[in-house]
Amino acid sequence: MRWVLLLAIVWAAGCGAAEPSGTAEQPEPVVQRDEPVEPPSAEPEMPAKSFKDQRIHPLSELARAEIRAAGKPLKVWVADTAIKRQEGMMWLEDKDVPQNEGMLFVFSYEQPLSFWMSNTLIALDIIYIDESGKVVSIAQGEPKSEESLPAKAPAMYVLEMKKGSAQRLGIKPGSKIDIPADLTAKD
Repeated sequence: MRWVLLLAIVWAAGCGAAEPSGTAEQPEPVVQRDEPVEPPSAEPEMPAKSFKDQRIHPLSELARAEIRAAGKPLKVWVADTAIKRQEGMMWLEDKDVPQNEGMLFVFSYEQPLSFWMSNTLIALDIIYIDESGKVVSIAQGEPKSEESLPAKAPAMYVLEMKKGSAQRLGIKPGSKIDIPADLTAKD
């Protein structure tokens, strides 16, 4: 009989008494998924920026001027400070630079100059011009090249245009470029 009584006590303890309402632990629901679920990304997806968005000086903020090369009028953006000259035509795409337009780099004095094409996305003619406006040499720069392209003589100005523009416009070493006297370096 003791066994029966002991068995009854164990059975009663195993069933347990009812918990007060609201304190019973609920089992976690089982969720079945047909496909794996990827965790949410830490950053929201942003629309892709254009290369121009990387520029320090958007073209719209640069001064514009008209120069004459081999007797033909050309519109240019003016790079007349160290930071503007350093950025130059970086990040511009072919569609950003119309025919007969380019960028004129203005230095304070005639000096040995060398340009390169780091972060420049379009092929360019790099036209080195001395203080009197005479073309001293022309180099062709390839996109993203880090090759140094030095002038063959000291220069005070550099005109960059789409590759092939110099030949198309008849600009060659010895050609005259008319640059307005008020285009001076600001540093």
